[in-house]
Amino acid sequence: MRILIITTEYPPAVGGIGSFAATITRGLKALGDSVEVIATGRREEREPDLSQAKSRLLEKRGFKLLPLTGRSAISCWRQRPDVTIAMTWTHEGIVALILRCTFGIPYVVVAHGSEILRHSQSRPAGALLRLIFRRALFVSANSSYTMRLVQGLKVARQVTVVNPPIDLDQWQTASPHGNEDVNAAFGLNGKTVLFTAGRLVPRKGHLIVIQALARLRERFPDLVFVFTGTGEYQDVLEQEAHKLGVSNALRMLGELSQTTLRSMFWRTDIYVSPTLQIGNDVEGFGIALVEAAVCGKAIIAGRSGGTEDAVVNGETGLLLDIVDVDGITASIALLIYQPELRAKLGTKARKRALQRFGINKQIAAFRLIVCQTLNQAELAQRADSQTT
Repeated sequence: MRILIITTEYPPAVGGIGSFAATITRGLKALGDSVEVIATGRREEREPDLSQAKSRLLEKRGFKLLPLTGRSAISCWRQRPDVTIAMTWTHEGIVALILRCTFGIPYVVVAHGSEILRHSQSRPAGALLRLIFRRALFVSANSSYTMRLVQGLKVARQVTVVNPPIDLDQWQTASPHGNEDVNAAFGLNGKTVLFTAGRLVPRKGHLIVIQALARLRERFPDLVFVFTGTGEYQDVLEQEAHKLGVSNALRMLGELSQTTLRSMFWRTDIYVSPTLQIGNDVEGFGIALVEAAVCGKAIIAGRSGGTEDAVVNGETGLLLDIVDVDGITASIALLIYQPELRAKLGTKARKRALQRFGINKQIAAFRLIVCQTLNQAELAQRADSQTT
């Protein structure tokens, strides 16, 4: 197949949607498909599969539509893709709808969760969202939770769950051998490490972990909390750590290279992600939870959004119904006091992640659905033409 992927995020830009787009690209190319990616981003971020579609003058909101539409239209005129994949319903979905109306190219929309909550109740945005979902071949939801959100709109022809896959080969080759490097780089020798990877936003629960850390430090003086990411929320976290007297137990690493990030996952003792829903901001799935699982780590997470797809409570980690300081503190203490339980959860988490979330299995399933729906659409079109 000839496939056009449209996305406003793509590596090396950081973000779950960009990671998902890059993984889909690699997976489909490995299956023999011809894939072109149209993405926004600065020119220095160019990747082999990537066609840039943006100048620095067009970096704000709706202005992204202009370069995305232009570059995508050129691609359709030159190569006539069989299908377009829009990585979200917003900018990408609008462009995909324009391409369908202009060139007759069918499209698939990927749904993530928060964008549906954020826009479905707004009259103009909600109407456009429903139109884009209605015209799509199918909607690919990143979790069972997101699928239920899409089904609640009652407009999509078909909704299918395709959890964001990960490239297991990249994580296998990382292995625990980088532990010495991150120990030396971040002062982790002899430490019990709590780790979180992701954007610094309130719903990720960093603040609650810092508060729990303050309660646990007397019992576990070698306990440290390491997290990646940047953002304005970092100032809030720094102030809270200073107020509670645990600044020396924090390691705020900012953005890391993929190699260092993977080594950090392997080094950690407990992966903590006490996510919670704040307004319309929710964890649609939690790809970092699966990355921690691949590394055999016990996980503590909030039962929020799509995290139940990534973590099985009591089997591969601990899912907390109520995300508060008491719950996080007790869960961390439990896994430190009981290393055998921590190891058991980590072993089962790794086994499940390797069986379920690998790029080959997930992308093959995604591609099969695309082919089936394309065939169904073609048969329906033929039946309509014969009737008329």
